[in-house]
Amino acid sequence: MYIVFDTNAYRNLILGKTIEDIDEIIHKIVRRQEELGIISLMSTTVARELICHLFDNGVFDATGDCTKAIRAIYEHCGDIETYKLVPLPETQLSRELFGMDNTKAEEQQKAVTEIVFNVFKNPTIDNLNPYLYNIEKIRNHNYEAECAFENMLSTMKGMALPNGVTFSKIAYSEAFKMETATAYICALAIDLGIIQNKDIRINSSKTIVPSIIKEKAEEYLKRYPAPMEMRSNLIAKLDMSNFNPSKKDRLNQIWDEQILHLVNHQICGEPIILVTSDKGMISAVDKVYPASTSTTSEPFGKHIISIDEYLSYLNV
Repeated sequence: MYIVFDTNAYRNLILGKTIEDIDEIIHKIVRRQEELGIISLMSTTVARELICHLFDNGVFDATGDCTKAIRAIYEHCGDIETYKLVPLPETQLSRELFGMDNTKAEEQQKAVTEIVFNVFKNPTIDNLNPYLYNIEKIRNHNYEAECAFENMLSTMKGMALPNGVTFSKIAYSEAFKMETATAYICALAIDLGIIQNKDIRINSSKTIVPSIIKEKAEEYLKRYPAPMEMRSNLIAKLDMSNFNPSKKDRLNQIWDEQILHLVNHQICGEPIILVTSDKGMISAVDKVYPASTSTTSEPFGKHIISIDEYLSYLNV
């Protein structure tokens, strides 16, 4: 069995603890995992999220919660020589859908793991100096992605809907899901050089894409229903008069959706279990993968568990 902690699982694990306390609890977890044959994987998305906060307020805090959480990730998922990770969705989907390597995503994965390792090895500003360029690059990537996500939500919120039409109806329609998946796969295919922007046309407000994109979007929806369910749940909330597209936890959802790409998947026949207490993620997964139909969630009977449930299972 494989286990992956999300961002909040690591934050909750280290909350209020000294570095020595964190080392002790992580070592206990790792020992019990070895006894039970459990392998922990580092989510590149989670690590990237935490890296973005290493220099909050322009200052590096060697004993801050973010630094502690990054150290905990590496202690949990690696050692002085190696690490085990869940790739970015762009890497995963490029291989699964197109049979291609995504050099751009793989380079970012390498940069993320180098930073995480060096925070673990020696969390000082002098040691991190060689990595400041990549840290800023990662921060800019996440900032731009969150800005684009906020703009999308704001644009939709400002739409004038026809009588009888609600955002909830739109969000759960097959047309919306297909349109969203198509946009995602288009962006991926452009990055890979499979298509170019000129291959996408607008005809009477309808987007026309190459047939391979439509085929891969349909395949994506079948293989990865959980991220799309979470997106639909968010769009449905646009019906609320007090919906705020700029709220930080709304923007963080883009990373939660990425993490959900690992749910209901296996490595060499072994299930991957996600550890999180995020209600939105849990709701989406429970909807598309009811416990009664689960095939990859043993021994918990579900694909997502909380940090408390996991520690209890380990008896730590």
